[in-house]
Amino acid sequence: MDNRSCTDILCCIFFLVALGAMYVLFTVAMVEGKPEYLPAVYDALSRPCGLTDATKDYKLAYFTNPGNNDKNWKLMVLCVKSCPTNATVVMDCAETDSTRGCVGWNPAVSSTFNTYSANALKGDANLIMDTKPFYGTLCLPNMASTYGKALKPMLDVVMGFGKMVADDIYHAAWVVGVCVLVSLFMGLFYMCFLRLFAGLLVFLTICAYLASLTVLGFMMLTESKELDNEGASQDKYKYIAYLIWGIAVISALFFCCFRNALRLAVAIVKSAGLFLMDCKTVLLVPILGYVTFLAVFAFWLVGFVYLFSMGDPKRLDTYPFNTFQVEGKNKQYLYFWLFMGLWKQAFISALVQFVIASSCVIWYFSQGSG
Repeated sequence: MDNRSCTDILCCIFFLVALGAMYVLFTVAMVEGKPEYLPAVYDALSRPCGLTDATKDYKLAYFTNPGNNDKNWKLMVLCVKSCPTNATVVMDCAETDSTRGCVGWNPAVSSTFNTYSANALKGDANLIMDTKPFYGTLCLPNMASTYGKALKPMLDVVMGFGKMVADDIYHAAWVVGVCVLVSLFMGLFYMCFLRLFAGLLVFLTICAYLASLTVLGFMMLTESKELDNEGASQDKYKYIAYLIWGIAVISALFFCCFRNALRLAVAIVKSAGLFLMDCKTVLLVPILGYVTFLAVFAFWLVGFVYLFSMGDPKRLDTYPFNTFQVEGKNKQYLYFWLFMGLWKQAFISALVQFVIASSCVIWYFSQGSG
């Protein structure tokens, strides 16, 4: 035990160098990344709301007619300072070169139906609705309004799923905690049980297996005797019975020939029970490994978002949302980051196994002779 040492220095050096490169890349991504562009919405002049000099004070995107799918979505977005309400007539928006401007028809204010209001309903002019800010990015129609009711089924699907997951986690948190504690207790109890009765369980299992085969063979033979004068069917059940008995005999011979291996397996199981009784904290190693896995994954995910946002932001052709062009060295950075994410998670898994295995070895050789 005292002569143990690292056996793969070169791989260890590669891993440490890769980790260093990963953290350097993370620092660069934090400086050069533009994650604020990920949820960006563009107005008619292809300006991201709240992210340019002209729109820095207008961080909310307002869709002038979200229910009209026949019009160009690009021309239907205004960057506004605050979301319009039922009392709004002129929106506080970033001016565009569109003929729309910031004025619109609000049915809640004016019930007069004219050419302008007709154009607003068609999407050729601004339709002002009662809206609310959504995560500081979009102005979504109030669910009680006409357009809100039209969009409600779609929003319910998206938001309802997230809310359902969050509610389930919140309400089931105590159940998860109790399950973890119960599983730890049951693990200790099971290993203590095996420590005392492992040999008996193996013996009873072997006896039950051989007895089952024997009884099944007798059942097949009895079935064949009940099939009077049916020729091939009667013989078929007899052959099945003989085959089952043959398997039982071969199995019995196998157990006899490998009885020493079975004794060794039982002794290993009993030793495992003793190990857990002496080193109960080893049960916490997988839990700590899982927590570490989640922490490392969170770090990796943040780095991935910032690395992806190092590309050039580009507006989608059809819709006023953003994407990134990841090319050249940025694409190589992403490939490296993906590889390192897999490598680090594999390292954590291997480390958990190593800690448990090395603990077993140290405990075993510290017991002395016998």
